[in-house]
Amino acid sequence: MSTSDDGLFSFHTRLGLVFAVEASFLSALAATSVLIYIAYSTIMRRWKTETEIHFYFVNLMIFDLIMAIGSLLDIKWIKEA
Repeated sequence: MSTSDDGLFSFHTRLGLVFAVEASFLSALAATSVLIYIAYSTIMRRWKTETEIHFYFVNLMIFDLIMAIGSLLDIKWIKEA
């Protein structure tokens, strides 16, 4: 990453981190929405688990949410420059 002479991130690096945080926020929002829909469908008995693909998909959504939350921690780097 490029830094300025005083050890702080340059404007361009911080701007890139802002875009990464925005993308991770949207990813977290989408994964949370899908998981809430799946939970609601499971409670209403509309979610059918006929194959193991359903479990793989839920696992993918959970770990995508975990990765998005981890990327949201970059807010600290943006704030501190």
